[in-house]
Amino acid sequence: MLSYYSMHVSSIFIPEGFMALFLSNQGAGVPTDLNNLYTMMSTFSDLLKNEHLFDHGITREKTLKRLKFFFDRGVLEMSEDKKEIWLKEGEANISTLNFFKGLILPLVDTYLIVLLTIE
Repeated sequence: MLSYYSMHVSSIFIPEGFMALFLSNQGAGVPTDLNNLYTMMSTFSDLLKNEHLFDHGITREKTLKRLKFFFDRGVLEMSEDKKEIWLKEGEANISTLNFFKGLILPLVDTYLIVLLTIE
């Protein structure tokens, strides 16, 4: 029940939440191609494009701008050729990703339940 009421706040952090889900699934220290992250962000953006909670058009530039939050806090690192990123080792970094995942998981769960019910 409380998750429902937090949705208005969590909608602000949908891009960061999806990034956190994706990057935590990769694991700390495991490089991932930036194009894969962008593809995932585009997929979720397309999925949520008609939702009133989500009005962020996802472009490569916007994705990089949102990633800057994680880079500025030392959560992520980028390769010198700027093609790969990875989660830096450390409990604080994992906690940061868990925080953002926690903001959007109720939205994802609710969305999935509604889609399964409609089906």
